[in-house]
Parts: sequence; structure tokens; C-alpha cells
Amino acid sequence: MEEKALKQIFVRSSIKFVGQAIKAHAEKLGIDVYILDENRDFAYLLADLAPQVVVAYYKDIQEDIEDFLGEFSKGSHILKVLVLPTGLKESELAPIYEAFPVKFNEPISPNVFLEELARELESYSKKH
Repeated sequence: MEEKALKQIFVRSSIKFVGQAIKAHAEKLGIDVYILDENRDFAYLLADLAPQVVVAYYKDIQEDIEDFLGEFSKGSHILKVLVLPTGLKESELAPIYEAFPVKFNEPISPNVFLEELARELESYSKKH
């Protein structure tokens, strides 16, 4: 199977600094980043932008997790990544744990995070 370089990321984060930091570093690497700062209908964005990776911060989606996951119905090929707050236990994530095959713990460093995302995408692409 063909390896895929990381080219486009969709980030759900209400913390503007986080999204801007990821975007600024990603642009240096030639990676496009779309930031969604609120929960709203975004299935059309997934269809139009066709990102390879969607990164969601647990704090931002925990209230509307079912709605958020429902938006992925047309994007099953997308690697879903969840960023977890410090101290959150896996048992607290039981209902959604399987929906996100890749998880990171806060805080994240944008350059290390993007390198890890590229590796995860490569691994995911080989399996799907």
C-alpha cells in the first residue's frame, strides 16, 4: 500500500493559541491546517477538505461527543486523534475510546506532535 505524507489536518480546539501554534509550525512543513473552534456541523468540511487527520481536544468535545462522532459518518478513512487532559483515566473514556485510535496527552509540543502524527498516519495508512 502507498505511504501517505501528512498534508492536511483538521483540528477541533477552542483554545486559539493551541490551534495557531499547530498551524504555524505545520505551515513551515507544508502541511495545511483547518481549525474549528466550536462544535457545529462540519461533515461538509470533511467532504470538501478531505483531511487525512482530525485532531480533537477532549475538553472541547466531551459535552457533545455523540454529535461530534456522528459528523464522521462520511469520513471513515480519516485518522482520528484525541488529545487528553492531564490526569484523565482511560476508564473515563470508555464510550468513546475506540472511536479514536490515536491518543496524545496534554501538553503537546507542535513540532513533536506533527512528527508523531506523520508516523501515526503512515502506520494507519498501511492498515487501511
